[in-house]
Amino acid sequence: MLLSKDIKTFVRVNLNEENIADLPILAKFMKEKGWVNNGNFFPYIYSMSDSGCLGEKLCLPEKVSAQKVVAMSRTCKDMNIFDWRFHGVDQLRSVLNGKNFRPMLRFCSASKSQYVFGPDGKIYLCWFGAGKKEFEVGSWSPRLVLDDELIERWQSRSVATIEKCLGCRFALICGAGCTNKALEEHGKIEAPRCSDFEGVLSVCVPYLVNKLRKEVSNG
Repeated sequence: MLLSKDIKTFVRVNLNEENIADLPILAKFMKEKGWVNNGNFFPYIYSMSDSGCLGEKLCLPEKVSAQKVVAMSRTCKDMNIFDWRFHGVDQLRSVLNGKNFRPMLRFCSASKSQYVFGPDGKIYLCWFGAGKKEFEVGSWSPRLVLDDELIERWQSRSVATIEKCLGCRFALICGAGCTNKALEEHGKIEAPRCSDFEGVLSVCVPYLVNKLRKEVSNG
């Protein structure tokens, strides 16, 4: 219905240990529906990690997810409908497709201009932190109050302001990582949250380069 009304529709597939093997089935279903032929349809895959209370029970390391996706892509042509949102791959894939490289200085909207208004009357910059005292930056009820100094700390978080990021070769495809996870792991937002770029790129880049070579050679 959305596509029939010319509405851009993004479908995010959250990968975990239980569902990753079913990706070819989902891809076939989407193609049979004719959705992939519509210019407003954008399916993409993302490897899940724990950001709540369920733990890492069903979560796969991102490199393992990438390995499984690459293996399935080699044998199932339908898999090419999915955009990959593994860390770092999105930016490098744009370069392979002849687009300008856009460095990622900030990882998420929490360090940009996002505000989350919670039902508890509090204001947060990160939706993962809604309901948590340490994430509050103000309140909207019973009256509007903002902690400008704290907001500035969040919004100035980037690879240019975190010392460890300055010498990192993955900085411009990272953006310093998730602020929520940095706070949970290091107890402060002025710290990076590093993803496994080395592992993920070592799996994805060779496959994407070879795929591009074949496409070029086939005209």
